[in-house]
Amino acid sequence: MKYDDKYPNAVFHDEPEPLVVKLSTTSCWHCKCITNWWHLFFEMPLCSEECFKFEYEEFIKVYNKE
Repeated sequence: MKYDDKYPNAVFHDEPEPLVVKLSTTSCWHCKCITNWWHLFFEMPLCSEECFKFEYEEFIKVYNKE
């Protein structure tokens, strides 16, 4: 679910859930959609739960290889 849909009343600098902050307008790291949401676990813009899940799974794959 897109964070814009999940948190329609959020304003800049809101952190409606841990590590998810509405900060600045940029492209989502994963899908390249324009977003205002940043996930602080990765310190990157991610627009949705699905994009976070994809990046997290990639992170786990790399982490488990080392």
